[in-house]
Amino acid sequence: VSKGKLVQGRGDRFSLPEMKNFTVGRLITNPAGFGFVIPDDVHNSTATQKRSRDQDIHISSGNLMKAMHGDRVVVRIKQRTKAGVDGQIVQILERGNPKVVGSFQRNDVGTGYVVPFDRRLLMDIKLAAGGKFDVKRGQIVVIEITQWPSEMHQPVGRIIKVLGSLDEPGVDTSVVIHMCGIPEAHSRDALNEGRRLGATVKKSDLEGRTDFRSLVTVTIDGADAKDFD
Repeated sequence: VSKGKLVQGRGDRFSLPEMKNFTVGRLITNPAGFGFVIPDDVHNSTATQKRSRDQDIHISSGNLMKAMHGDRVVVRIKQRTKAGVDGQIVQILERGNPKVVGSFQRNDVGTGYVVPFDRRLLMDIKLAAGGKFDVKRGQIVVIEITQWPSEMHQPVGRIIKVLGSLDEPGVDTSVVIHMCGIPEAHSRDALNEGRRLGATVKKSDLEGRTDFRSLVTVTIDGADAKDFD
């Protein structure tokens, strides 16, 4: 049940989702407040090809059940029409964004909260009291969600990293890295491969190449550039 393989009916009765008009899939929300669920079989089979949206299930804002963009959910099909399929989320199986990048803000009473950079995350995230970071309003931070939203409260999180102000050099790059989940450190395999190759240019490496190392070279790239040319 927790993986979406079965759904529970009345009492101790269980069935396959498709037999009870349920579907399991990934929620993609829109900043306007509604969303679509892409069924697992469609999402997995069209990962590398153009996907038809005819099989997506429309979820109105009132039927999101506090699910957030990227969550894997169970959907009950409410109606099928020529215009499409409408559904209601009945269970959240897996959260899609345990870490969120956003702008730090404070409300009128001084409580801190974060406005997600990805506006498909429809809820601001309240910050738990007692954080160890000294953050200024408007700075970009990475938070870890510690309490998911419910009918009673908004999501709650804690700051785990301060990226800085958006107008500072390099912060925009850090935002993309954290939003896309790109590793900031090289893998062990990559480091081992680098050690194996070494830092010495061998004669065999010069075959078919012109060596310009004796010429004075000037570059306008910064010290942390990744594409020296």
